[in-house]
Amino acid sequence: LPAKFERFLSFRGAYLMVSAYQPAPGEFVAVLDDITDRKRAEAEVRASEARFQAVFQASPVGIMLSRQDDGRIIEANPAFLDLIGYSIEIARGHSSMDLGLWVDPHLREKAKQEVLETGHVHALDAELRTGEGKIVFVNWYTQAIELNGEPVLVNLVQDMTEQRKAETDRRRLEEEVAHAQKLESLGALAGGVS
Repeated sequence: LPAKFERFLSFRGAYLMVSAYQPAPGEFVAVLDDITDRKRAEAEVRASEARFQAVFQASPVGIMLSRQDDGRIIEANPAFLDLIGYSIEIARGHSSMDLGLWVDPHLREKAKQEVLETGHVHALDAELRTGEGKIVFVNWYTQAIELNGEPVLVNLVQDMTEQRKAETDRRRLEEEVAHAQKLESLGALAGGVS
């Protein structure tokens, strides 16, 4: 039975796979394979995965990966989990429908159909119900991709609740100003008549 082990030759900057065995008593065979390119490729993949994970975790936009066939959540970043009010342990393995996130489930079905037809959904305005029952307004993007041979959906979910509130407050203020101006005009008109 051959013994296998890896060795790094610092003077050459090379990695070797050493396979050694004894075919017969008193005989010894060693086979050396240069695996430097493979080791470098593995290191590049690890570095790329670390960069992706750092971006995924630090993104202020909610990111959620789900299976395309049943919508079950595979992974989600902290921004998405904070937005929906569930931990990854609770969310993973459940769909957004299972979690009761969609205020309007028909909108989710419409988005699902669009993904099946086009492979994506861009800028879908939706209302979600958090785990605490609070309603949040979001802008939802979905892109279908293949990950490890499985069809997966990358979902980017941006919380628009504060923007929506600011827009509503602005409109209300504009209406109040317009109403005050009407009252002022009526007061001036009434003052001019008397």
